[in-house]
Amino acid sequence: MKIKSILKKTFTYKLYRAYIDTKHKRQFEKDCAHLRECGMEVLSKFDACMKELNIPYSLAFGTLLGAVREHGFIKHDDDIDYTMWIDDYRPEMIDALEKYGFKHIHSFSVDGDSLGKEDTFLINDILVDIFYVFPPVDKLPYCCWFVDQPGCRSRKQSINRYGGLFTRRIEIPIDKSYSRVPFGNLLLPVPANYSNILRCRYGEDYMIPKPGCKSLTDFIVDWPEKIGVFKSFM
Repeated sequence: MKIKSILKKTFTYKLYRAYIDTKHKRQFEKDCAHLRECGMEVLSKFDACMKELNIPYSLAFGTLLGAVREHGFIKHDDDIDYTMWIDDYRPEMIDALEKYGFKHIHSFSVDGDSLGKEDTFLINDILVDIFYVFPPVDKLPYCCWFVDQPGCRSRKQSINRYGGLFTRRIEIPIDKSYSRVPFGNLLLPVPANYSNILRCRYGEDYMIPKPGCKSLTDFIVDWPEKIGVFKSFM
């Protein structure tokens, strides 16, 4: 550990880190630009598929913020997020989305989908996440956020060492009623109480764009006793 600490202080290492950070920043900016260029088609296809199956859903997180504040994508968003109540999930939805061009990349699960679930798709080089909403464990409904286990250097190491990923609950004051708001030339569903959700996630001043704005952590709850199982479909 001492050798590693010394190496991190060297000029060569600092140059390497600066190069990696710059590379990641450029890729992120490229992904954000690609989303703004091609994301509307993805939103339209997803909406058409859900209408075909008569499955209710909502825009979520940064995509929801963009819908309400910008009526489009926010500048620093690089993917598309949805929420869906777990009671509305149907297995045939996966096959239907794949027919629309959505490739199922991976799925996360807590206790066999009984306490947590998330699906990720890829279409037109854009990542699409579906966060499933569950009834309250504590006070509020929640969806799950899956990250590497503490002390692990990679997702693979987390899975090999612990059998899964570290699970957190993102608690949100969401209800089951929806309305549609303009998003570009589309009308897309958002929770009827979207203002409460956005205040919890981004603060009272969520309507004011802020460079590098991050979500608040007050409603993120560690759930270390629950291991999120990762399944890859690529």
